[in-house]
Amino acid sequence: MSVSPSQEMDDDGNKGGKAFNSIIQLSKPFLSKDEVEYCQRQSNILSDDKNLLIYQSKKIDIILFLRKLIKILKFPSNILQLTFYYFQKFFLFNDFNKYKNYLYEISITSLYLSAKLEDYIKKLRDVINLGNEILKTSTLNEQKILTIERKFLETISFDFRFYHSEDYLIKFWKKLNFEIENGNFEIEIENNNDNISYTSWLINNDSYLTNLHLRYSGNYISLSCIKLAILIKKEILLTELNHKNEKGELIYQTDEERAPLEDKINYIEDLLTTKINKSLDFKCNFEIFINQSIEELLQFYLDNYNYSYLISKYSKIEIMDILINLKIQITREINKSKKLKSSNYKFENDKFFNADGRTYNKDDTIRFVYQKKDFADEIIKIDEEKN
Repeated sequence: MSVSPSQEMDDDGNKGGKAFNSIIQLSKPFLSKDEVEYCQRQSNILSDDKNLLIYQSKKIDIILFLRKLIKILKFPSNILQLTFYYFQKFFLFNDFNKYKNYLYEISITSLYLSAKLEDYIKKLRDVINLGNEILKTSTLNEQKILTIERKFLETISFDFRFYHSEDYLIKFWKKLNFEIENGNFEIEIENNNDNISYTSWLINNDSYLTNLHLRYSGNYISLSCIKLAILIKKEILLTELNHKNEKGELIYQTDEERAPLEDKINYIEDLLTTKINKSLDFKCNFEIFINQSIEELLQFYLDNYNYSYLISKYSKIEIMDILINLKIQITREINKSKKLKSSNYKFENDKFFNADGRTYNKDDTIRFVYQKKDFADEIIKIDEEKN
């Protein structure tokens, strides 16, 4: 964000009219974890524990509200995903204290914008009426939402670049299925792969309730969902293999009884170690990013499992111990691996994170820039003109 004072030209092309600000704003599709936390502190979400608790509890209310609304509107899941993304992004650059009484208006605006971007056109008045019916109120109004929409567009810099992780999820599973069908496997598990792929789809929906999509591109998140789904299946099989009766004896004791389950576990291991790491043929070491994403997903489940999509497949009783064990395992893996160094960068000196930079006057002019180099060149140019 950079602001330079300017003046309107008169009829002869000379400066002398009313003064206004000429603003250059950079758009960044993804932020680091430190950058997200800095923005949330600036927007007063992380400024104190009370605000954080309010934000988290209200976000759950918004999630439930939007699910009901989208179900009535018969919108596809990708609109709901994009809505959650925009809702969270709005509060990176706008004061939570200022807008915390307008959360439902902001959620409707997120939904309305997402539907237009996905070519599902619905009259705003109809969406508002349905929202009022669900909330059993009449407080939602069109004028307020249109005002917030303008603020939304300025916040995201009119940058509509967004690639759904669901699209990558489908492509990766097609690739994995092809490798499995054409591989030299001694074991074939009927419908097992479909089962895991459905679990990964549920996890992918839950990923939009975290801030992962503010930080990582869709390919990383989709792979994290696939790996977590496989890990959950493996833990379920291990639990079944080692299950004991009331006398403390293993239910599956003989080799013949244990062999089918052990074969399935070996199949899962191969899926983890061979197919994901080799068949997808990534040219970079992405494991640490995948594990960090999985750790955050697991933390979400430990805190909010009752509101997740995954609960539609596994009850809290049957899976909570598995999620806790996986959280411990993944945290250990992250601690053993080479950690990413925490940045000592001073965000307050960066014009992109200027706390006052996204507050505009009606006479200001704004130019949005989507390349960091172009933005840096403009900043240098403005500084030279000032001097």
